[in-house]
Amino acid sequence: MAIDIKFDQLRLAIDEMEQLTRTMDNSLQGLLEGLAPMESTFTGAAAQAYKEFREAASNADAAMTALFGNGATKVASISELYKNTDLRGAATFQG
Repeated sequence: MAIDIKFDQLRLAIDEMEQLTRTMDNSLQGLLEGLAPMESTFTGAAAQAYKEFREAASNADAAMTALFGNGATKVASISELYKNTDLRGAATFQG
């Protein structure tokens, strides 16, 4: 049974995770920038709710960035391990 590792697909997965992270971060920043002009109009419960939203958004953004970054790092590590193992295996049979 042959193992067919698709290294180009692993690289694509890493690139997609990195791009998704940037896209989500940019979208969140765009949302916050869009709300910024209204921030000074929030009072009382609305001001508190907005503060809680910003904190939750910041925490979610940090968690997402960490998770996708960690995922991309792990996929890159897996790809590198497979490449090195493949090279060692090929060297074994070449003499």
